[in-house]
Amino acid sequence: MQNKVSTGKWVALVVGLCFMFLTGIIAPPAGLSQAGLQVLGILIGAIILFLSWGTGWPSMMIVFALMTVPGLTAAKVTQATFGNNTAVFLVFCMMLAATLTKSGAARRIAVWFLTNKLSRKSPWWTVAMFLIANFILNTVLSSAATVFVMLPIAIEILESVGLKKEDHDAVSVVLMLGFLVTALTANAGNPISHATTLQGFNALKAYTEQTMDFFTYFIIGTPVAIVTSLVFFAVVKFIWRPDVSLLKNFDYDALAATVGPQTKKEKISVWFYIICVILWMMPGLSKYILPSAAPFFGKIIDCLPPLAALFLMNFIKVDGEPVMAWKDAVASVNWPSYMFIAAIMGLGSFMGNADIGIPAWMSSVLGPVFSNVSPFVFLLAMVLVADLLTNFTSNVVTLNVVMAIGMPLALGVYAGKVSPVLTCILITLAANNGWTTAPANPSAAVIYGYGWVDDKTMLKYGLLTAALHVVLTMTLGYALGSAVIG
Repeated sequence: MQNKVSTGKWVALVVGLCFMFLTGIIAPPAGLSQAGLQVLGILIGAIILFLSWGTGWPSMMIVFALMTVPGLTAAKVTQATFGNNTAVFLVFCMMLAATLTKSGAARRIAVWFLTNKLSRKSPWWTVAMFLIANFILNTVLSSAATVFVMLPIAIEILESVGLKKEDHDAVSVVLMLGFLVTALTANAGNPISHATTLQGFNALKAYTEQTMDFFTYFIIGTPVAIVTSLVFFAVVKFIWRPDVSLLKNFDYDALAATVGPQTKKEKISVWFYIICVILWMMPGLSKYILPSAAPFFGKIIDCLPPLAALFLMNFIKVDGEPVMAWKDAVASVNWPSYMFIAAIMGLGSFMGNADIGIPAWMSSVLGPVFSNVSPFVFLLAMVLVADLLTNFTSNVVTLNVVMAIGMPLALGVYAGKVSPVLTCILITLAANNGWTTAPANPSAAVIYGYGWVDDKTMLKYGLLTAALHVVLTMTLGYALGSAVIG
């Protein structure tokens, strides 16, 4: 029997499409162009469709709707979406990341942390090692990739100590919520393979024509990510204080035995990844350590290192097989995710387009509201809204909504008082988090879908961690940003 579509979803479809297309013929408010009204309508319609129908075909509906906006040709829309440099870079990152997961290097790293001497000292050390391994992997891989490395390991641990998913034991909640918190904060810390963070880069370019370099973001985002993860562990151990004593029965040797000797493919894939990370960092880092070479490294385009690495690994053979065959790399790309990100990035580009006029109009509308609000309180409001909203709806949608409010204000009311770059970084850090509910993030949907967690406990400690993240973002993140950016 086929599943029937609920009446609510049909209503959401009609409402969403009305926002996307009828705004193209309704008279716009004073100061806003017809194109600007329709682009805002497409954003609202997209949010409605994402929440009701998911991100599949609604992503393509965004592209189609954009092509009907006055002044936007099919060529412009295609370039801003599927031809978006950031979206293309994400594809190459997905392909490069597959070399670590398919070669077994990612699992080896996780197993090593969970079976080393420290992990064997006590149950709490086992929890700590799980979180550290997860954080490290997610620093260079997306949570969408690592969830299928770390989740099987977490389930293996839980089942080996006699737990079942229907028990909703505190240990399972600690590991599952811990995965999401450390994964998503690590994803927020830098842009390597991280779609939401890259969307932040794209938004800055759309609103200001400025380009964010990897290193500048890294030295602000990564410390916030590390401290947030440490604070989360402290909250779990000293405030929540769940009983994790069952983990003393975990068979570390059995897990260690699941990983064989390290292969040449693993070693080669890890070294190529490390080289790519270094090359991504050098345009910004060279300004501090090799100023004379900065112009040279500044010519490195983000897409070049992974593309060169993939080409080389296609031709370097181990035991008669490529380290990573090109066809396997292409097959590893999550194309639905790419189409979703491409559509959202295209929409974000037009949201910030000066000719369409949304930033200037938003600034004029919201200016009176924020005219007597201090720059710090303004940034706090943006971070607070982003951190709260992203725990109940998509990270990327949250980022676009808050950027549409924050960036025009940073460029208008707070021009000369607040750095648009710092505004972008703080909002991006906040918008990455989505561990409290299933719709917040694809990895969260996977975790909740497996049924090991207690939703109420996840909500309680997830929101507490989100509140603490706001504090850390507006203290540590703000201080680092002010020192680095000014």
